[in-house]
Amino acid sequence: MKGQTKSCDRQERKLDKWLEQIEEVTLSYSAFQGKYIKFLPLHHTQEIVVDNEGELRVKLNMYVTYDFAIELLSVDAEVKVIAPESLADKMKEEYRKSLQHQS
Repeated sequence: MKGQTKSCDRQERKLDKWLEQIEEVTLSYSAFQGKYIKFLPLHHTQEIVVDNEGELRVKLNMYVTYDFAIELLSVDAEVKVIAPESLADKMKEEYRKSLQHQS
């Protein structure tokens, strides 16, 4: 049981780093992944800003959570975080950690 408590405490601290305030998030998806995002929006505030043969760009107003970041990481190079810069930096850090883990 003690191990579970420590694990929960670490998870809560990890989540606290993500849940600070509602952010305006801008994401640029590949045209291929954009079809999916149009069909199944990420969030009810999702607004399409650009939709052409090269990209789908969306804007969302939401709390940036760890789960949201994992969703973005799951599509890998199919998405680019335009804003906020803090989310883009967190994503880069997660990619760095993954690369170090694989080495």
